[in-house]
Amino acid sequence: MAANTAQSGLEQRWRDILSAHARTMCEIDRVLHPHGLGASDFEVLDILATESPEEGDQCRVQNLVGRVHLSQSALSRLIGRLEKDGLVERSVCAGTGAASG
Repeated sequence: MAANTAQSGLEQRWRDILSAHARTMCEIDRVLHPHGLGASDFEVLDILATESPEEGDQCRVQNLVGRVHLSQSALSRLIGRLEKDGLVERSVCAGTGAASG
């Protein structure tokens, strides 16, 4: 019986976390929408803004894949939109042909 009560409490806390996350993401989207941005845009821009690569280094798109909740193709499309809007600059890595931002 105590295990069921503990399990129910854990499930409720999980639902509360999911609810708080959903409310937060909706608020971020609401605030950013007038600027043509969404929560995923904010997440990527925040990572790029807070990373401090070595002098001359660039952040590779593949390094972002594990840090954001997007597939590599969705992330690539998002970076393409951000580039089109002038918020990031994408270039090709010498020797690998991989995109970096």
